[in-house]
Amino acid sequence: RGWHRAWLLLSALAARLDALAALGRRADIEAWERPRRGTYLEPFHLRALGLVREDPELLAQALARFEALRLQWHAAETRALAGI
Repeated sequence: RGWHRAWLLLSALAARLDALAALGRRADIEAWERPRRGTYLEPFHLRALGLVREDPELLAQALARFEALRLQWHAAETRALAGI
């Protein structure tokens, strides 16, 4: 119960998106319900889509969202994956 339960769920969903992208599971990522703008999962979804679609615009959007949420480690990881 409490905030830690929600945090564990969000962390697990973010890790799942990262894993699906690493495995190239485009259909699974495409079928994922798009997270609302400004939420924690949004940049993870954008990054996963950007990677499997090889779309630099989606990767740039993910980077901007990570930075807006002050998730600097994830922003740096996105830069490295995108070659930015």
